Amino acid sequence: MAKMIAVLLASVLPSALSRLGEAPRNATGPSPEDLLPGGAARRAEYWENATLRWNVDPSLSELQTMRRRAGYDHLATTTRYGDTCCASCGSIDTARLVEGTGFYAVASAESMQDYGIGDGHYCTSDASGHRGTQGMGCLSCAKGKFLPAHPFSYPLWAQPNAGIFRRELKIVVADTCPHSGNEAWCPGHEGHANKFGVKHHFDFANPPAKYDNYYFVWSKIECPRRLKRRYAEMSRC
Repeated sequence: MAKMIAVLLASVLPSALSRLGEAPRNATGPSPEDLLPGGAARRAEYWENATLRWNVDPSLSELQTMRRRAGYDHLATTTRYGDTCCASCGSIDTARLVEGTGFYAVASAESMQDYGIGDGHYCTSDASGHRGTQGMGCLSCAKGKFLPAHPFSYPLWAQPNAGIFRRELKIVVADTCPHSGNEAWCPGHEGHANKFGVKHHFDFANPPAKYDNYYFVWSKIECPRRLKRRYAEMSRC
């Protein structure tokens, strides 16, 4: 009886996790908790000597080829962190900022921002764009697509032809991903790459369904007037 129960649980658990919106994991990959703010996989130490956790196929060169073929200017790694009431771009509410706009709110890496006040992360502008880092400060917008690839050794959650990889997304920067506490993902200075060799990173407040830390190819765009007006009304910057 115990053996039968174990078999039933093994068959039911993966589908249950999928219904809950969580990608299946194996023993070699970081857990969802590891990847959230404050989690172990946010820090560089987690990835030291972790060859089973870190996938180098496709290579960085292959990822850049995929980016060019998709027609975008830049490559980024991605994580998720959850909506917040008081993001660094003027204590803005990330969910309210993008509600009904079709945009996704993100935090961009510290290296992509500059000229902030206070601790340097509040009400930032674009970094200068030197040494291969594209500036993306507060109220910067971009369009792009997720690639069917992530830095981990476990298989993709979504199929390579899934909608999440075909759909073009639009994002707006509402927050900062500071280097401290996110050393593996968010570079602290222009021209520096993260643990995965990529100079850009976006931390999605609330990514689309089937998201699983996929690479993101993107180009900067002008933010629409509607979003600019809402930002001006909500932000303290």
